[in-house]
Formats: sequence, structure tokens, C-alpha cells
Amino acid sequence: MPLETNGERGVGSIRAVFVQNLDSIFIFPTVEERIFVIDTAGIKFTKLDYNVPEGYNPALISSSIFSSLPVIDGGKLFAKTLYQGNYSSMTNEELSTRNIAFSIDLKNGETTPLPHFFPNDYWKDGVKHYEFSVASSKNKSVYSFYGDHYIYYSDSFNSPLKRKMAPSKFMKGEIETIPMSGPSSNRGRYFAGSAHYGSIIYDKFRNVYYRFFYPKVELEEEANLRQIIQFPRSFSIMILDENLNIIGEQLFDHNKEFVPQNIFVGKEGLYMSINHPDNPDNEEDYFTFKLFEIN
Repeated sequence: MPLETNGERGVGSIRAVFVQNLDSIFIFPTVEERIFVIDTAGIKFTKLDYNVPEGYNPALISSSIFSSLPVIDGGKLFAKTLYQGNYSSMTNEELSTRNIAFSIDLKNGETTPLPHFFPNDYWKDGVKHYEFSVASSKNKSVYSFYGDHYIYYSDSFNSPLKRKMAPSKFMKGEIETIPMSGPSSNRGRYFAGSAHYGSIIYDKFRNVYYRFFYPKVELEEEANLRQIIQFPRSFSIMILDENLNIIGEQLFDHNKEFVPQNIFVGKEGLYMSINHPDNPDNEEDYFTFKLFEIN
């Protein structure tokens, strides 16, 4: 499915792609506040300019780290966003007023912030990483924040968020805050070694959610922090039912096999990449995944 960069049917530099179905593939360019919609036959090509709410990022689409896939419903696209301000100077009260999602009318490009905000106590005890993941089913939008045992959900896109405690059983101690003083390496070690939550994924075939958790790991002085962030040494997968009750959790400790940021859901179960550099089965010329089934 060749795409042009420039010209009448040019899409520019691509930031993200979302496949609703083979007749509706949404392309999000890197810079422009625009959406292209194409099909696999190469016939459909439409573009829609939309107005990003002031002070916020364009629609943030990701299927990997902090997964945030959009949802299309009632002629609107619902997507994650982040405030563009300086988080380091923001108070807990200010953070709690920032929206985390908006809708785009697919006919005219009008946008509407959703009544979904950062938790009102997220920074009560100190600054934690502001990233989060969102997954949506027909009945719920569910948010999982980096440094919060709670998960947040709404029963409709336009209703306020509620919260429910969903802690990992592999959490030891308290959730750490970002070291705001000292060398920058201290912050690097926070992102590489502190306990936190990652993506939350909805499995429409089994009507469950997968929440990824990363336990605290001890780091050597000379540890390659970038590599540890990319290929975590330890993680678990929590399984939550449709009512967000925890029904299971599996730990992958001393991980040298999987890349938990590279995952997708299929009819048979959850697929996770085995393209870890220390995995003897890793073949650099291929994307390879292992299937995990729920019994």
C-alpha cells in the first residue's frame, strides 16, 4: 500500500496509523493537525483538518509504550492528549484541571475536550511521571497512570471519571517520586528502575483488560539506563475483568525474552514480541511474537 509524501495525495511524515478496518485506515501526520483516511485498495483518500484545543497536543496515538488507541463512535474520534505546558513548575491543583482526552467531529473537524482529567491527588505527595495509557471498550474508557495504583474509568465518553483500586501484587514499598534535584542521571534511574504501571490494553475477544506493571529493579552504577527502559528486566501482566476486578497476574522476572511494549491482541489471545536482544530466538530481520492464552 504505497503512500506519497508530497503532492495532492501526499501525507507527509507519518506519526501514527490506526486501522479501524480495511476500508478506513487513519493516518496521523507528524506536524499537521490533520487526519488522512485511506483504504487498502488505494481508492479512498480523504483529509480532515481539526482544531486542537488550545494548549494541548494533537491526538496522541500509540500501540506500544503507554498504549492509547483512538475510538470511533457516533461520527467522532476520541483520542488521548497531553497538556503542552511546563510540568516541572505545575502544582497538584493545576495538574488536576488538565484534560487528558478530546473528541474530533469527523465531518467538520470541531474538537471538544472530554470531562476526563488528571487525578486530583496524583502529585499530592510529590511529582511523578505524568504519562498514562488509555483503553476503551463499548462501555468504558479506562485510564492507567504511571504512578497510581488506581485505574480511572468512565461509563461513557462524556461522563466524569470514577476510580477503582487495582494494585499489582508485585508492588513492594511506596510509589517513588521523581528526584527533582541532583544530577540528571538520578532521573534516568527513576525511569529505568522505579516501580510503575505501563500500558492498559482491552481484549474485545475475551472482554478483559491487560494492565502492565514494572516492579522496582536494582540498578548497577554502570547500568545502561536507555536499554533497561526499552527492554525491562522485570514486568507483570495483570488481567482485569469487564468490571475492572483483578482476576489474575503473571510475573516475568529476570526478563531476557520479551519486549512488553510491543504487543497486540488477536482472536487467540495476547501476542508479545520476543525481539529482545538477549533472546537466542530473536532474528533481527523478522518481527516475532509469542502467544499468551487465558485459561
